[in-house]
Order: sequence, then structure tokens, then C-alpha cells
Amino acid sequence: MTKALLVTAVVFVGGLESLALAGQSETPPAVFTEAQAAAGRASYESVCVNCHTYALTGRKGDPGELPPISSLAETFQKGIQVANGRISPLGGDVFMKRWASKTTYELVNRIQVAIGGFPPTDLNDKTRLNLAAYFLKVSGAPSGSQELTGDAETAVRIGTLQSISK
Repeated sequence: MTKALLVTAVVFVGGLESLALAGQSETPPAVFTEAQAAAGRASYESVCVNCHTYALTGRKGDPGELPPISSLAETFQKGIQVANGRISPLGGDVFMKRWASKTTYELVNRIQVAIGGFPPTDLNDKTRLNLAAYFLKVSGAPSGSQELTGDAETAVRIGTLQSISK
């Protein structure tokens, strides 16, 4: 079964706001490219996987989570301990529910804040967009020919059909 991802895009053109509701069909519109998601995966696997796991499910403090905490560098172990073994997921249903009322612009900004002490080696604005694309792909969103951008005039809402107030 294909997971439905409803997307609302609000675009400001010439000072006029036009609302495009794209959640009407079974296949949601693509908001990132496959190349972005692949680059995001490479960045994710360079460092984020240590805390958020291979499956992007985060950590619950359960035994058997991979990679094992004991196999990680001391800085990652300390970070996980400070969080009481609980690290939020970056993909899947829980992730989508958490971000359903937010925009990908907000997600990219959250990525910037969240990876403070553990950034990928190639961290820049493009890396954050690529990570967001990867998280969306893992959560069931389709890729397409248009890149996800950080353009403040275009916001893509994840989840529900709501307009974005500015």
C-alpha cells in the first residue's frame, strides 16, 4: 500500500498569494529530486546514523538498537545518554505526524539547529536540503524533477491541506 502524503504549496508571485492544493490525488506531487535524496542519505550515513539508527527510527533506549551505543565514539554515547537514550525518528509515520503541520522550510531550519554538535562533514545549506529530501523519501514521499529549495517565498507543507499564513 502506498502511503499518501498530502502537500500544499503556497507560492507568492508578484505579491499575490496563489494556493495550489495538490493532495487531491493518490500520488502526491514530488518536491525533491532523487539526486537530492541520495546525497541526503550519504550525509545521513556519515554521522546522523549514529544516533538516529540505520532505519531513521531514532532510539527508544531499547536493547538491540543498531548501531549499538557501545560501538559509537564517546561523544555520541554521551549525547545519547544526555537524551536518556531517546532520540527522535527522522523518517516514517511518527516523523510525519510530528511534522504534519510544519513546512519543509521549518524542517530544514530544525536540521540546522539539531545537528549542532554532530554535523556531517559537508554541512551547508544544500546538505540540509538534501537531508530533508532524504527524510521525506524514507517517509514515503515521491521524488521528481524539481529540487527542494530553501526559497523563503515557496513553502511546502508536509501532511495536511492548510494554507500558510505569513
